[in-house]
Amino acid sequence: MTLATRQALILRAQGGDGSALEKLLFECQSDARRYAMRHCAASEIDDAVQETLLIITRHVASLKAITSFAEWLFTIVRRECARLSRKMFGHEQLDEERIGNELSQRPNNDLRLDLANALESLPPNYLEMILLRDFEELTISEICARLSITAATAKARLRRARLLVREYLLDTDDQATCVPGFPLTILFPGPSTCKRPTMINRQSILAAASVAAVFFTLPAIAAQTVPYTSAAFDSAEKAGRPILVEIHAPWCPTCKAQAPILASIEKGADYDKLLVLHVDFDSQKDAVKRFGARMQSTLITFKDGKETGRSVGDTNPASIASLLAKAI
Repeated sequence: MTLATRQALILRAQGGDGSALEKLLFECQSDARRYAMRHCAASEIDDAVQETLLIITRHVASLKAITSFAEWLFTIVRRECARLSRKMFGHEQLDEERIGNELSQRPNNDLRLDLANALESLPPNYLEMILLRDFEELTISEICARLSITAATAKARLRRARLLVREYLLDTDDQATCVPGFPLTILFPGPSTCKRPTMINRQSILAAASVAAVFFTLPAIAAQTVPYTSAAFDSAEKAGRPILVEIHAPWCPTCKAQAPILASIEKGADYDKLLVLHVDFDSQKDAVKRFGARMQSTLITFKDGKETGRSVGDTNPASIASLLAKAI
C-alpha cells in the first residue's frame, strides 16, 4: 500500500467510513505485530496487537496529523507492551505522560543529585553492573569476563538495577525512606520504611551525569525500533550509533519470516544501543533509493557512520545474526 493510499484510507475512516476503517486495520496489523514482537514478551504479542487495533478504532478520528500515523501506531504498541508487562509482573501502572511532565520541570542538577542518591542506594553488585554497562559502556560479554559471571546473570542484574533506580527516581512520597542498598518496593510491595542516603560518593555522582537517560526508557534490554525518517537516520549516523535499516513491505512473506528472527536477536543485551529503522518499501521510495535497495526484505547495517553489511531475502538466523553483529 502506498503512502497516499493509506492517507486516503485514514481520511475516509475519520469520516465514518466503516469499510475504510476495516481495511486500514487490516493493513496496519502486520506493522503492529512487527513492533510488538520487539517490545513485548512472546505471550503478550497477540494481546498488544488486539488492544492497539481497538485503540486505533476508537481514536483514529482524533488523529490530527495523518502523516504521523506510523509514529502514532508505534507509540500505541510500545505503551501497550509496557502496560501488559507491568500487569504480568505486578508493577504499579505508571502514568508516563505525568512522569514526563514532572521530570521535565525538575532542574537538571536536582535530577542528577536524585540519580546519584538512587545509585548510592543500590546493593554493590547492582551498582557495579550500572557503572560497567552505562558508565564504562562495556558490552555484556566484557562484563562477564571481568566479573566471571554468566551472561544470564549479568542481564538479570542489569535489568533489576535499572528497575530499582527508575522506581527510586519516580517515588513521589517525600516521607519515603530507604536504608542504603534496599530501595525494594518492587520486591516487597507496600509503604516504604527506609531512609534515603545523605552521603553520596563521587563515583555515583559521575555515573549519574552519564546515565540519567537510561532509566526513563522501558526496562527491557533491547534494540530501539522506530519508523524511518531521514532526520532519525542522520542524527544516529552523526553520533556513530549502530544502525539497522530494515526495508520491508506488509505483503512480503520473506519480511514476515525475518520478523521473529530479528526480534529475537535484537532483544540481546549487546544490541541495547542498536537503532532499528523501518523503511516501508511501497510508501518510502525516497529512502529506498537513498539506500540503493532494489527490493523489500533488504537489511543494511551501519557502524560509526559507515555501512558495514547488507543482505537481501535472508531468513537464516545465523547469517542474520552475523550481519547484525557487524553493527556493534
